[in-house]
Order: sequence, then structure tokens, then C-alpha cells
Amino acid sequence: MRASSRRFWSSALAVVAVAAIAIGVNLFADARLQNAHLDLTAGKIYTLSKGTREILAGLKQPITLRLYYSQALGARLPLYGEYADRVQAMLREYTARAHGMIRLELFDPLPFSRTEDQALGYGLTGVPLDQRGTKVYFGLAGTNLLDTQRTIPFFDPSRERFLEYDLTRLVEQLAHPKPPVS
Repeated sequence: MRASSRRFWSSALAVVAVAAIAIGVNLFADARLQNAHLDLTAGKIYTLSKGTREILAGLKQPITLRLYYSQALGARLPLYGEYADRVQAMLREYTARAHGMIRLELFDPLPFSRTEDQALGYGLTGVPLDQRGTKVYFGLAGTNLLDTQRTIPFFDPSRERFLEYDLTRLVEQLAHPKPPVS
């Protein structure tokens, strides 16, 4: 009996030790690896170029990016849903790399809603989804503290290979707006 009792307590102690080590590793990873990024995709589609990382790290004023994406578009055309997921992932990467200087807001503009009015106010393009003319949106509006606005009126999947370029150009234009010419 005594040997089995000793084995039980040894096993229980081993389980507690393994659990403590696992918790310790998780706490360490949470504290130290918070900004670590690992892109395991085949084409490294979420790995930002050195130029983009430098622009994001050098931002001096906050920028707000507002993504207007109609969920109905992705539900009807899965190609757009997959592309919207990639755009959102890329925007989250930009946000993470900008050290708090980019705020990302996501909107699903429903027909005849205030959100749709906002999307139109920014100059985003609504495209008809059906015969009734229901419009859907998939665009980006960016603003800075000086109320400079830049947009990508509609994300076209055929331009996916230029996604980083388009996003970085928009951020750069907001970070260094040119004064109006009179």
C-alpha cells in the first residue's frame, strides 16, 4: 500500500509541476512575445516590406482607418469574403506595427443606414449586389488629425498583389499630407 501511495503522490506532484511550467511559459510568452509576428502563409502575404515597416514605425501623428465592408457581399460572393479576411488581417498587421498610431474601425454598412451614409460621405463606391439595386461596400477611408482624408473606394480582388502598396500609399499620404495649392 505504501508504495502505491508514494507513486500516487509522485504522479500528482509531476502533474502539478507540468501545469506550473505550462502556465509560466504562457505568462512569459504573453508578456515578452506580444508583438512577435510569424507569417506561415505560402506566399508570405502578411509579411510587410521593410519600407512599409519603416513608414509605420515612423508615424508621428495618429491615423484612423475605417474599413467599410458589407458582409452580404462575402455571403453572396465568397471570393470577396476571402479577400476581405486578407484585407482585415493586413490592416491588423499595420495597426500592430504602428505602435498605437493607427486606429482601425470596422463597419458593415447596411442599406439606408447611417453607416452607409458615412461610407458615401467618404466617397466610397457602392456596387449593386442584386437586381433590386442593393448596394454593398468594400472600401477604406483614412483620416488624420488635420482632417485630411484618403480613400480606397473599393477593394478589387484583381489588385490583391498591390494591397500592401495601396495601403502604405494611403498611410503615407495621411502621415505627410501635402498643403493645398492655391
